[in-house]
Amino acid sequence: MVNYSYLKGFEPDYIRYDGDDDACYLLEKEGQRPLVVIGPHPVKSDLRMPDRNTYRLLKALGDANHHLLSDLKYDSWAILNVHPLRAEEFEPIDYSLKNHALLQENICYIANYLVSRDIGAVLLSWGENETDTEMLNEARKQIQDLLNELGIEQYACSRNSSGEPISLFYAGNQAIQNAIIDMASTNKSKGSNINLDSNGLLKYKNIELVVVPERYFENNVVA
Repeated sequence: MVNYSYLKGFEPDYIRYDGDDDACYLLEKEGQRPLVVIGPHPVKSDLRMPDRNTYRLLKALGDANHHLLSDLKYDSWAILNVHPLRAEEFEPIDYSLKNHALLQENICYIANYLVSRDIGAVLLSWGENETDTEMLNEARKQIQDLLNELGIEQYACSRNSSGEPISLFYAGNQAIQNAIIDMASTNKSKGSNINLDSNGLLKYKNIELVVVPERYFENNVVA
């Protein structure tokens, strides 16, 4: 197994786990206008070492001489996940009561993160492989429904024959950079359809949307 490392200047400073470290909801370098990616389920990413999907994103940014984010008015980055369970990369995520509960918490977390940050566009990179299960298929559908309901623009480096956005690991630097440039043209703060103080959207499928996403994770641990 290859151990990746963070590029200098792109190190994260925040990670949101559940209480026993079995699930990860968010990995980010904090800022006011993050570049948001929704990737596959987390593997081994933490504050010291990224998984390969996160590494590919940051390498593409680094190979653009560190100017791509700032030139596009992004000041940070954030990785959300299609499902929060921390599993090996090609390990199936079974359909169980626990994993279904984690999925619902994850949808809740994503909704509140996007709303509270007034995110207008996201880069999808959850991929698809032979070990995909009913659990992951449901997770992708729920996230897609959420993004559509919130009016959030969705971008991908490319899509496979099933129409799913490919993992960043399989995308070249130019494809990643082009997708981010396209995103930036529509990711306008306080002008999207997800501004809580103007559109009156207070719930999404019985999920109450609030400004502070941490309310849903009062008993969890932040590393």
